[in-house]
Amino acid sequence: MKTAEALGCDLIVMPSHKRSKANKLIIGSVASKVLEQSKVNVLIMKPQG
Repeated sequence: MKTAEALGCDLIVMPSHKRSKANKLIIGSVASKVLEQSKVNVLIMKPQG
């Protein structure tokens, strides 16, 4: 997050992990932390398949 700000990034793009049906609505802990703490927009992409 600090790196994105230092580089002047407008967007952070990161993958989510494929989860079981029980955990489908929960994103990973790293993605969650980035979403909560980043001052830059964050796009989390879900895997295909």
